[in-house]
Amino acid sequence: AEFATSAVDFLHRIGRTARAGQPGVVTSLYTEANRDLVAAVRQAGKLGQPV
Repeated sequence: AEFATSAVDFLHRIGRTARAGQPGVVTSLYTEANRDLVAAVRQAGKLGQPV
C-alpha cells in the first residue's frame, strides 16, 4: 500500500495497531513526496498529540 495522503488517512491505517489501552508500533515506508506529511506526523508524536 502507498503512504497515506493525509494525517486522517494515516490514523485510519494505523488504528488497529494498539487496542484496549495496549501500546502499538507502526512502521511506514515513504518517499520524498511524502516528506511534509511524515514531518507533521513525527512532530505530533513528539508533542504527544493525537494524529
